[in-house]
Amino acid sequence: MKPTILLINFQDQQKLRKLKMALLPFKLRIKTIEPQDYSQPIGYLAGVKEISQVQIPSALIPQEQMEKEMLILAGITGNLFDQVLYTLRKAGTPVDYKAVLTEHNQNWNCMQLYKELEKEHNMYHPVLNNMDSWRPKVMKVVVVVDSFKGSMTSMEAGMAVKEGILAAKKDAEVVVKPLADGGEGTTDALIEGLKGERVDVTVTGPYYEPVQAYYGYLREVILQLWKWQRQQVSHFQIRRIL
Repeated sequence: MKPTILLINFQDQQKLRKLKMALLPFKLRIKTIEPQDYSQPIGYLAGVKEISQVQIPSALIPQEQMEKEMLILAGITGNLFDQVLYTLRKAGTPVDYKAVLTEHNQNWNCMQLYKELEKEHNMYHPVLNNMDSWRPKVMKVVVVVDSFKGSMTSMEAGMAVKEGILAAKKDAEVVVKPLADGGEGTTDALIEGLKGERVDVTVTGPYYEPVQAYYGYLREVILQLWKWQRQQVSHFQIRRIL
């Protein structure tokens, strides 16, 4: 089956043309479904060879009407799927109901799928509306990026990401934190995260030549450890007296 998009109940012709133009570079089969075919299996309309057309007497064809547009993606997976959805959003052509053709729904007709999507929409739509009452007014972003070996520290990479976020959304609240996996950059991450000090020293390398190095002096951590140790000693002395 060739990757296909089924367009159902698109009354706005200008919007339909805009949508088709946006999808043109993907060379997909784009098929507009007419109302008289709404009772046919979706798999048949999408070109699934194993599914045949259903002969329905005109008197038995449901007369129900769709109120909203519906778009069905068939045989579109992986990166192509992501690219198609991104293109639809970027083109500014929102579609009320979107679905993917599956083995479960390929024998449904258009009206059956429409009713199922409508039921799901009505179930979750009130929840989404209520989210506005507690959704924060300012976007908050936490950036935690590992270092780029030999080129950028964790904080330098994080600050670059922060700059990009603020360029797109000036009122965002962006917090940058260091990250390391135990290898290169771990010392810098600990110094930054625990508000320590960098101490530069000259050490002896593996070939006995002087090498510039540094370590982190975590003053606050040492102070806390010292206080904890004093408490432990005090408790021990009290127990001995008792």
